[in-house]
Amino acid sequence: TREAPFHLPNKSEKQVPMMSQYEEHFAYAKHKDCATLTLPYGDGAMSLMLVLPDKNVALDSIVAQLSTSQWDKWQNQMQPRPGKISIPRFKMNFEIELQDTLREMGMKSAFSEVADFSKMRAQKDLFLSDVRQKAVIEVNEEGTEAAAVTEATTANTTSDDADEPFEFIADRPFLGAICDTNSGAILFLMVVREP
Repeated sequence: TREAPFHLPNKSEKQVPMMSQYEEHFAYAKHKDCATLTLPYGDGAMSLMLVLPDKNVALDSIVAQLSTSQWDKWQNQMQPRPGKISIPRFKMNFEIELQDTLREMGMKSAFSEVADFSKMRAQKDLFLSDVRQKAVIEVNEEGTEAAAVTEATTANTTSDDADEPFEFIADRPFLGAICDTNSGAILFLMVVREP
């Protein structure tokens, strides 16, 4: 880990701790306007997928492309390749109140006195008053070391340049997602503009 410049959206630079590693098998793909990289996260049940726009492409244009089919395309094109990665250490906190969203999804009675939580408490006097979701995501050296040890990837396609080393230098804003390894479901989606 070394201090290195991170290019902020306002065209200025900020010195940040950049973690670097060279490895023989990163799941990687180069696309038209971006590159994607997947690293195991935690105990291997999840993965961290990063989407790095090309230097001349704004992150917002990549975010605008997001769809289920685009995400699946990015995931399916990745294959194990040797490469060097550099990503900043970062920590994100997010909190949201969900009661209005849950009501709109049809859970209105759970927030009123007609709620039935009798399997939790015999008296029928419980109802929801507040629902909050809080997420904390931290990517640091410990996670990177674990990722290097537990890396396991599969690929659907092959390419002539599969052994050609790549560089994935996340020194500008990027998109990230923590996904369930088995189902591929996105558990957390984040945009890192300033680590």
